[in-house]
Amino acid sequence: MAVATARVGLGVVFLFEATQKLFGWWSGSPTGSGHPEPLMSWPYWWAGVAELALGLTLTAGWHTRASALLGAGTMAYAYLFEHMHIVSPDMFDWRPMENGGAFAAVYGFAFLLLFAAPTDTFSLDYLIARATDRRQPSPEAGDPLPGASAKGQR
Repeated sequence: MAVATARVGLGVVFLFEATQKLFGWWSGSPTGSGHPEPLMSWPYWWAGVAELALGLTLTAGWHTRASALLGAGTMAYAYLFEHMHIVSPDMFDWRPMENGGAFAAVYGFAFLLLFAAPTDTFSLDYLIARATDRRQPSPEAGDPLPGASAKGQR
């Protein structure tokens, strides 16, 4: 239940971040304009697209591990290049509370934890795996092996 709560919570907050950038909700763009990001602008509009897709998949629990890994990568990029300014020596600042990257750092590590966590029972991943397991013949249950004839002969 804790994994499901964390997955849904992170997914919903990521959806909030996406709608802020793409639609201007919740006070608008993080750049302070109060409006949505201009179409196709780098990096905020594209970050909003990634956050929208990852927020939806995480909230539903569909491809959770891949989504969590991509989310961690997105947040690593955000922290290193947008907050820490790793490529600009004159703007370089590694301290998350000073450079405004605390949320990106926390999200990144939370996504890594979600990546390592087991699949929870309240996700599409679990339901799909369970449905797939039911359709697979199991030799222990006396089901014929794949490719066997109706009489059980090969």
